[in-house]
Amino acid sequence: MQFAWQFAGLALCAGEYFLGRELGIDPLRTLIPATSLLFILDRALLSGAVFEAAYRTLFPQYREKVIRHEAGHFLLAYLLGCPIQGFFLSAWDANRVGIRGQAGTVFFDNDLSTQLTANKVLSPRVSSRCLVTPAPFPGTSVAAPRSRSATALRC
Repeated sequence: MQFAWQFAGLALCAGEYFLGRELGIDPLRTLIPATSLLFILDRALLSGAVFEAAYRTLFPQYREKVIRHEAGHFLLAYLLGCPIQGFFLSAWDANRVGIRGQAGTVFFDNDLSTQLTANKVLSPRVSSRCLVTPAPFPGTSVAAPRSRSATALRC
């Protein structure tokens, strides 16, 4: 499922094209531009939540992949003592609490924030926080051994 997003987009575009032809309207001037505009508005205003929900409906295994991915971030952040403020599994969840973005684990470190503001960051603070970024690789590797993140983990 490496190119699932691209295939879903192509399928939607092809479906709109054939539907437009069947209805006797020019799909290249009506349906396809309208969908493109909706996509742009969704990305700009809702961080892609509408299309993400549609994708999750079409490909239920995507939900499981996101759960494993975010669980990796959450677990390592917790184990490293990062103060976790939130955990979101979809753009809808994040938007509901005012965070623009997709699924994710949100943590905030007052000490690191103070150091960043003062332009004087101590290495141990950054090192432990940087470990949270690659955390999903092992979970993704177990769930999808042929995925890009699993391949990156083996390199």
